[in-house]
Amino acid sequence: MDVYSKMADHVVCKKAHLHSAPDGVAAAKMYDDYLYYPLGLQDEINKLIRMTNIPAMSYTSAKGIVDETLPSWSPDLPNTTDCSRNCDLLLLFGPLLSDTNTTRWTAIPPTNNVVSFCQDSVIVPNATKLRKGNVKGLTAANLDDKKLNRRYPLKGKKVLTDLVSTIEADPALQGHLQWPAVETNRSSIPARNIPTPSGPITQDDFWPSMSAYLKPEDTILLANGTPLIGGRALQLPSNCQVVASPIWNAIGSMLPAAQGIAAAKRDHQLPGRTILFEGDGSFQVTCQAVSDMIRYKLDVTIFIVNNAGYTYERWLNGMDAEYNDAPSWQYVDAPKFFGAQMDDPSYPVFSRRAETWEQLSEVLAEEKANDGKGLKIFDVVMDLKDVPHAAKPGLQRPSEALRI
Repeated sequence: MDVYSKMADHVVCKKAHLHSAPDGVAAAKMYDDYLYYPLGLQDEINKLIRMTNIPAMSYTSAKGIVDETLPSWSPDLPNTTDCSRNCDLLLLFGPLLSDTNTTRWTAIPPTNNVVSFCQDSVIVPNATKLRKGNVKGLTAANLDDKKLNRRYPLKGKKVLTDLVSTIEADPALQGHLQWPAVETNRSSIPARNIPTPSGPITQDDFWPSMSAYLKPEDTILLANGTPLIGGRALQLPSNCQVVASPIWNAIGSMLPAAQGIAAAKRDHQLPGRTILFEGDGSFQVTCQAVSDMIRYKLDVTIFIVNNAGYTYERWLNGMDAEYNDAPSWQYVDAPKFFGAQMDDPSYPVFSRRAETWEQLSEVLAEEKANDGKGLKIFDVVMDLKDVPHAAKPGLQRPSEALRI
């Protein structure tokens, strides 16, 4: 047995040890973070979830890695949860724990119960030091040694692959490791209000409602700003990919990123639509990308969350300050301005503006809004001070700090 199999056995041993806990209250969880993409862990992670029913969550930047149709999936981590405080074992994949991605560090789990799978290392808590080729004595009996977490120079993907193979090859072990059905924090999501047709479109209702628009194989981009936080409320179909990058909080990057993704999907004949949720201020930074989309006849759907400026900045510093206003653009005319032929059947263009729920429903009911062909721009108007409820605590803390 090589060192990777030994490490996989160690993780299995830890999990089995929890199952035999005398008080019967042991619990395990799984978190996914930003670096799972370059690690290529998606298939193994979902297989592990299916085999063990382990409750699984994702930070915003890792949304989409877990099949959200699985019963043990829970909504993405907005802040500290009982899972991160009280679970006995937590498997963390692709950690890149930034302040924004963890809601100002509040969603980082305690390290004494976390096994972290990184690109070139695996970090194990309370374990006897493991050297390559010397892994004897690594059993459940010594897992409680009071020692620092250890970083082992092992490929995280290889350890996970061996872990999945170990469980998959032993039906008895698989049954022993099967976690009973648990109540995930889906039940903690407040029931969505039924909007008045003539009423304004709000952040807290818009994002859950857009779940019905999504289809399997879609690639969804969440721009920095309200889409990044609001997009957590999207319930994804199977086989969707989400691109969300809160690391630098730079606006404007997702519009050209959508251009590149649409080109790649076409060149590699990949299924699914390219859908961008973009803020109006962010759109104005890199709007030239629309010209390239038209030039190369790329299939892109853009929802512009039009709240008349930089709403996040309003909450941070200057709710009514003029410097947080964005010029008012006619976004539905952007395709024509950037050179699109409005009557070209080989590259259809469809753009609409919605200020009420009734208008939005009518727009999304049209076949052209859903087929993913050509360029689509939807100008969705919201109040200039409206942000997702989940974002308010994270914005209020730095806002207060700026006033000290």
